[in-house]
Amino acid sequence: MLMTQDARTKMSRKMFFRSLWTVLLVVVLGCFAGSAVAQTGADRARANAIAAQGKKAFVHKEFDAAAELYLQAYELSKVPLMLFNAARAKQEARKYLEARDLFRVYKNLPRIGIENYRAAEEKILECDHELAIAEAAKTPPPIVGEQSQGESVVVSVEVTRTAAQPEVATAARITFEPRKLVSWQSGTGVGLAIVGIALMVSGSSATSEANELPTTTLADQQAYREAFSSARTRWGIGAAACALGVGFSSWGVAKSLTFGPDGAVFAIKF
Repeated sequence: MLMTQDARTKMSRKMFFRSLWTVLLVVVLGCFAGSAVAQTGADRARANAIAAQGKKAFVHKEFDAAAELYLQAYELSKVPLMLFNAARAKQEARKYLEARDLFRVYKNLPRIGIENYRAAEEKILECDHELAIAEAAKTPPPIVGEQSQGESVVVSVEVTRTAAQPEVATAARITFEPRKLVSWQSGTGVGLAIVGIALMVSGSSATSEANELPTTTLADQQAYREAFSSARTRWGIGAAACALGVGFSSWGVAKSLTFGPDGAVFAIKF
């Protein structure tokens, strides 16, 4: 479908007005941006001039004035160095509390660098040290009684004597730590006890079996004696193993106990 002449004229007007509004918007934004840049440049130039005055005051040891000038420069430029210089001026003026607060603000500023961060930390410690000295100096001296001329001062000291208290014996404390039971002594003791019990059970069974053997002939009697001797030996070895197991286990338990001078009679520590 072909467009008529009127439609083409209306579309051309719409495009013209859109282009005009776009150009106007760009011009307005450009003016605001230029104004902001000009304002920023003017503030920075003014801040540099004020900072130069602050440096001059600092050199002449007018530290209070230098601190105020550096703070004004920082408010205009937001340059972290201005705040650091203001804190240094406060520190030189022996206003350590205000200086410490300014150093803390400077330390928390973004993008100041690790070296400047550490420098601020050192200055904060210096201020804390000076504040501690000043606080210690505020401690009042002991009050000494005044003595008029020709008068003698008699100081009466009341001494309260208390009867010597007899020493009270405290119960020995025994602390049991179950985790210390896991040791080679305890493991060896348990192993020997298990082996010993097994040998004793086996020896008892062998003794019962030997008592059921016939003893009518010499060969039967010899077989009985050998079986009985073997069973008795097995039982004896088992008993010895059990005894050793008890000894090693006791050793392990003793290592898990701690004896102290005071406290409860018995305590468990996990």
